[in-house]
Amino acid sequence: MALSTIEAYDLVRFADHLQERLAAAQGELSPKRGLKPEKDWLAAAAALLTVGREPTAGLLEKVRGLPELVEVRDEYASEFQGLWVDALERLHAGITFHAGNRDPIIEALYPHQKFPALRRADKEGVLDYAKELERRLKSSYVSRLLAQPAYAFAGPVLEVIAAASAKWQSAFVGEGMGEEQAGELRKELISNAKKLDLAVKQARLLAEAALAPVPGMFEEQGLAA
Repeated sequence: MALSTIEAYDLVRFADHLQERLAAAQGELSPKRGLKPEKDWLAAAAALLTVGREPTAGLLEKVRGLPELVEVRDEYASEFQGLWVDALERLHAGITFHAGNRDPIIEALYPHQKFPALRRADKEGVLDYAKELERRLKSSYVSRLLAQPAYAFAGPVLEVIAAASAKWQSAFVGEGMGEEQAGELRKELISNAKKLDLAVKQARLLAEAALAPVPGMFEEQGLAA
């Protein structure tokens, strides 16, 4: 089976989603009376896929910088850019709720509050905003304010902001890599995806057999997709 880079990437990503769906199906099947063979088959499907996915751990992050995966990279970055802006809005709303919309920390913390524009911003625009926000967060004035009990709500939201920003930045790791490195990663991705393809097929067949006594469950759990 010949796979393109994007097909190999999609297969590895699909296997990740399939693992989650198998776990959900196990949770649905487990409480049902009887069906011991079927429960064992479903457990075997999950175990088979777990082993099959082991060589691909962390692989998607490594290959996302390949030049032919630019659309994948942009899609991934866009998802976390949205989550990052969501968290920025949540922090702003929290400050407004707890301290009022004229609280000085708003002006001290936010470079600007044009959140819709920030969702559409390009890479440079997001980086500039993130760097300025980080600089402001580290200022002694903002640090003193955030240390006050009135701003206790802000800590968890700031953690979400930092995590989403880190995920967004990870989309661009390896961007502009040399052709030799790109060639090695391409081979690694396609080779592992070909091996994983068999585990995916076998796991789905086992799952379909396991869920056959429960009409519709195979489809409802997203395993037919």
